[in-house]
Amino acid sequence: MLVNLYVRNYVFIRELDIGFNKGLTVITGETGAGKSILLGALSLILGARADSSVLLNGNEKCVVEGTFDIEDYNLEEFFERNDLEYNNTCILRREINPGGKSRAFINDTPAGLNILRELGEKLIDIHSQHENLMLGENIFQINVIDSFAGNFELRDRYRKIYGTYRKKEKEYRELKENSDKNKSDFDYYSFQLNQLLAAKIKAGEQDELEREQALLENAEEIKSLLGRTAGILSADESSVIPLLVAARQLMGRLKDFIPEAQGLYERIESCRIEIDDINSETERFLSAVEDDPEKLQKINERLDLLYSLIQKHRVTKADE
Repeated sequence: MLVNLYVRNYVFIRELDIGFNKGLTVITGETGAGKSILLGALSLILGARADSSVLLNGNEKCVVEGTFDIEDYNLEEFFERNDLEYNNTCILRREINPGGKSRAFINDTPAGLNILRELGEKLIDIHSQHENLMLGENIFQINVIDSFAGNFELRDRYRKIYGTYRKKEKEYRELKENSDKNKSDFDYYSFQLNQLLAAKIKAGEQDELEREQALLENAEEIKSLLGRTAGILSADESSVIPLLVAARQLMGRLKDFIPEAQGLYERIESCRIEIDDINSETERFLSAVEDDPEKLQKINERLDLLYSLIQKHRVTKADE
């Protein structure tokens, strides 16, 4: 039973506090007197939706509070199931702040609108004009049958069990999806691992292959440069080494007349030895340079494989 209704800052109600006695209470008035607004305020504590448009003063919150005597309603199980404190006097409160957000309370304990709505259905029946149309609604018909059969407690227990079932069903579905994903991930990573193992990548292999690739791709130019260098050093009598030999011979004769020229003789000989060694190294390089298209093709194929793996695994070197 509704004992008291308190409304503040709702539509054009600044503040209103109404007490209801046992028995019949009639609120009358002409059209526009505010009867529907009062019912609207009452619907808020029954879980109806609301926003900041219902605020009389947009800078203050709206408060609607209803006090009910529920001693004969047998609602102890409902309160226990929803972790709410039970009293024979139950207070439902709804607050709407200027930002449009609302909060609901049952006996000063925060509660969700679904719980508020469920409790409100057990406390108040609101009948309005044209409500006879509800007779054709399936939900209304089921509620009438459950009410006549006294099945509300059984229905609540069924809903609880069904809710648990749906929760477990969802958990099972998520576990199955995770299992499928894990299997897919396992297959994917196994494939990647086998691909890397099959590649048999060696440390430093990429650098070595790139060096060989550069030599083979530029073999003709390298041979030309080395050949020209060797020619400058020792190709004929006008090359560097023969000229150094001739200069050494001349300085050898000169030192017989000028003993101090011995130092120049030794320096020329040192240059000849160094240039001769450079020439030997140049010819060794020249003989080592090979023009091998088949080997170059194999190196290119191997590097293509390494580059594809580098890009696939987002690294900078194949041996990382």
